[in-house]
Amino acid sequence: MNTQHNQKEEMPGMRLMALLENHLLEILDKERDNQAAIHLYSTGTHWVAFERSAYQLLRLSPRIIVTPMSLTIYPFPIVMASLTDRELRSSSRMRSFLREKKDYGWLAVPELSLSGYKKWHREEVGDFPVTSVR
Repeated sequence: MNTQHNQKEEMPGMRLMALLENHLLEILDKERDNQAAIHLYSTGTHWVAFERSAYQLLRLSPRIIVTPMSLTIYPFPIVMASLTDRELRSSSRMRSFLREKKDYGWLAVPELSLSGYKKWHREEVGDFPVTSVR
């Protein structure tokens, strides 16, 4: 067993980078038609949500940290929202969180306002450039 590798996996930043590198397209595919769920992915100490799930998560709690990103592996800017594991467990609105795996779970929420989401997304990504994928 490689202890150095395991230590890297336990660091939240490394887990987030691995999630983005290995599962971003799957995540974005799941978000494409997402209307009534928040898909959450664990990075150790935090849970993250992307795109439509990020918008829904922010609607549940204004203390959520929102991060727009431009990644070389995807041509369009994306938005991520995060909350601590402690915030997730303590929020009364998160009581119906269904944890399917150690690092993935979801929460059913009222149907998404597509126009509200699009406006929010435009505001969040602002002037982020569109990236060329090679």
